[in-house]
Amino acid sequence: MSELTRVDHVQTYGQLTVIAGLALSAGLIWFMFALADGFS
Repeated sequence: MSELTRVDHVQTYGQLTVIAGLALSAGLIWFMFALADGFS
């Protein structure tokens, strides 16, 4: 059976990993917009 408890990724991986993931996703979104705009 599956566990009934919630898995918190911040406690599992740490705050630095969450911040790095958010920064990576923001950078990827910026890169997609910059690529679509032709880096102008």
